[in-house]
Amino acid sequence: MPNPVMLEVTEVTGRAKQGVTEPYICRCSDGYEYFVKGKDAGRSSQIYEWVAGCLGRALGLPIPHFEIVHVDEAFLDIPEFRGIGAGPAFASRKRLLNELTISLLSKVPVHTQQKLLLFDHWVQNGDRTLSLNGGNPNLFWEPGEQQLVVIDHNQAFDVGYCVQDTFNYHVFRAQADSVFSDLAQRCELSDQLASCLLNLDDILAQIPEDWRFLDEDRQQESVHLSDAQIRTILNRYENEQFWTER
Repeated sequence: MPNPVMLEVTEVTGRAKQGVTEPYICRCSDGYEYFVKGKDAGRSSQIYEWVAGCLGRALGLPIPHFEIVHVDEAFLDIPEFRGIGAGPAFASRKRLLNELTISLLSKVPVHTQQKLLLFDHWVQNGDRTLSLNGGNPNLFWEPGEQQLVVIDHNQAFDVGYCVQDTFNYHVFRAQADSVFSDLAQRCELSDQLASCLLNLDDILAQIPEDWRFLDEDRQQESVHLSDAQIRTILNRYENEQFWTER
């Protein structure tokens, strides 16, 4: 899990052109560059990125290093950076990556494909599609290490999640039978999900209080699922329907 000591944003250099939220490109006090999702990305986006990111790392998915960083109020004096907001923000460390293409899918280890399909179904993330007709898998390839890189979990915990869409269009939908029909595999994966949830209390406790509100006075709550609702979604793996509803 990321270091609980909050890094400081020392420089904001621009905004990414990819991604719906167009995160800010920032340098932080550890010397690294990060993609930072601030206030204008949406409070729910920050919460879901944090919770899903922590759970994904615990499950062993290749998610880039991420942190909760602090943005000083001084950056709000720059008009083009004002939307980042002051206070805590979600930051994912910047890496040199290539977009994942269909030609690269065979290079992804089968066990990684299976875990990612399971993970997205578990956290109700339907934003991972790819086919010959295109799609948006939110996956990249690191050519140096020849490794898959998993990003963007702001669409996790979707209350409108469609199970059928996941198993029809998910980039690794071909692994569905291996993950959900093999009883021995199901038992092993179920134990892994249970192990991930052992840290859920700590993950939720580290959500900055500012992310739960839209205003600085903390009078207007932001629109996001409650901790209890997130728990309910994650506990679906305990029910037979979770494994058979496709």
